[in-house]
Amino acid sequence: TTFAYSNLRPSSTTLDPKGSVTITADVTNSGSVAGDEIAELYVSANHSAVERAVRDLKGFRRIHLEPKETGTVSFTLRARDLAYYDLAQTGWTVEQTDYTVAVGSSSRALPLTATVTVR
Repeated sequence: TTFAYSNLRPSSTTLDPKGSVTITADVTNSGSVAGDEIAELYVSANHSAVERAVRDLKGFRRIHLEPKETGTVSFTLRARDLAYYDLAQTGWTVEQTDYTVAVGSSSRALPLTATVTVR
């Protein structure tokens, strides 16, 4: 079967360095048979002071949908999930910058994106 993604909704577009944001998206079974889909959440730091991965997998959810049924997947993204280990400060650092959050079926198929800013 096939699935379509829509309606990406971050609970907030800003994130406190010790807080969290909930990311939700709708998944529709656009095919003619029932099936399971694995929705994946990826995050990219837009302006990092260090070299980082282009996309980091931060969560995934499995959802079973009947033909033409739409369901919602939800992810909790904590600020500490965005941290990297800073050798100079010998500790974990959450950069105050913009992050692109993306949801889709794989790292190469991410139809939904939004920006969340750590302040």
